[in-house]
Amino acid sequence: MPSRFRIFELPDVVLKDVFQNFRGVEILDLSFTSTRLMKRVFRSVGLRAVSHTVKFEDTYPLISTIVKFGSAEGNEQSFVWKFVEDKKSIDSDKVRKVKCHRFDNCSTKDNTIFCQYHNPEFGATVIFNHIFKCFPAPLNLHLKLNSIRNLHALFLNDCFSKCEKLDVWYVEQDENDDLVEDLTGILEMVDVKKELRALVPQQCEMDIEKIRDLEVLTIQDAEWMSLPTLYSLNCRFGSLLNHKFSQFDISDFAENWYNSTDRKLVKMQFGWDEYRRFFPMIDNLNWQEWDPKTRSRYFYDSSECSNSNRIDCSKGLDITRPDGLIATILRQDAFDCNILFLVWHDIHPETTRLAVLSEKLNLQNKKLASILGNRKEQVVEKEFRETFTLALAKQTEITEEIKLWVDTEDINAC
Repeated sequence: MPSRFRIFELPDVVLKDVFQNFRGVEILDLSFTSTRLMKRVFRSVGLRAVSHTVKFEDTYPLISTIVKFGSAEGNEQSFVWKFVEDKKSIDSDKVRKVKCHRFDNCSTKDNTIFCQYHNPEFGATVIFNHIFKCFPAPLNLHLKLNSIRNLHALFLNDCFSKCEKLDVWYVEQDENDDLVEDLTGILEMVDVKKELRALVPQQCEMDIEKIRDLEVLTIQDAEWMSLPTLYSLNCRFGSLLNHKFSQFDISDFAENWYNSTDRKLVKMQFGWDEYRRFFPMIDNLNWQEWDPKTRSRYFYDSSECSNSNRIDCSKGLDITRPDGLIATILRQDAFDCNILFLVWHDIHPETTRLAVLSEKLNLQNKKLASILGNRKEQVVEKEFRETFTLALAKQTEITEEIKLWVDTEDINAC
C-alpha cells in the first residue's frame, strides 16, 4: 500500500520552492484544508497578500487577491473567486467547505474559481473571511448600492468594516427608487483609510473628520461644503463633481494655498458648467501665462489610470509660491468640463517617468542575464519566459511613452 507524501513536513526552504510552482488557485485550494495550518505554512514560506479587491457590482460578487513571495521583487500570483447565476454554466460538481458552509458546483478555469451559491452576497462574506484570515492585507471595496440586498449586514462583517479604498456608487433607475443610505450613513458603517470615490447623493452637511485626511477624495454631491471646509481638506487628489463654489471661491482657494505651507496637495478638481466662463482673480495673485522655461507643458496625474493622466497645461495660468512651488489653474473641456488646480511637485514629470521606466527595463535585463548564466537548463525555461514577458511589457510601456515625444525637439517643454 503506497504511503502518503506529507508535503507540510518538508523543510521550509524546500517547501517554499514547492509553493512557488503552485498557481494562485492551487494555493487557495490548499487553504481550505486547515486555516490554522495554512497561516503557519504561508508565514514560514514567506507568502503574503499584497491586496484584496472585493466587488459587489452586480448580483454576483467577485473576490480577487494578489499574493507575493518575500520582498517587493518577489514572484506574484493571483486568484479570483467569482459567483455565477446558473450552475448549468459550471461543468463541475466539486465541493469546497468553509467551516459549516458548503459551496457546491465549483469549477476552476485559469486563476478563477466559479461557484453557484443560493445567497451570493452572504457567500462572498464567508469566502472573503476565510481568505482574509489566511492572507491579511489591505482591502479595496467596490459597491454598487443597487446590487446589494442588505448593506447593513454586509458592514457588520469585521472584514468589511475597514478598507483601504472604497468605491461606492448608485445608479438611479427609476424616480421612485429609494436609496438605502447616503454618504453619511455609509461612512458611519465603514472606516476608509486612504481613498474614497463616492458617486452617491449627499444633501446635508457631513462630518468632515471622516474624509479630511484621505489621500484621494472624489465626491459627487458637495453642495453642502463651505469654503472653510474646502480649505481644511488635507488630501493629495480631490474632485468635487457638484458643488456651489463660484469662480471667486476657487480663486480664494488658490490664494489660501499660496499663503500656506501645504506641500501635500497635487490636484483639486471642480466640476464646472460648460456654458459658464472662468477667470481667476488676477488682482489678488500674480498669475502668469505658461513659460516653457519654468515647467513642462504636460502635467502627469498619477491618480488617473487611463490616457487622461497627461493634462495639457499650455493654456493654464501659473503662480509661484515664495517657497518655489508652482501651481497651475485652467479650465479643461474634455468629456466633462472641470476647473483644475494643479501643483507641480516635479516641473518635468515626463522626463522623470521615462528615466524610471528605463531603470526598470535595465533591472529586468539583468535578471534575464542572471537566469541564463547561473541556473540549470530545466529551470531556466520557466523563469526566462516569465521574466522576458515582464521585460517585454516594460519595453512596450517605454516605447509608448517615447512615441509621445517623437515630434518634440525639447522634451522638457512638453
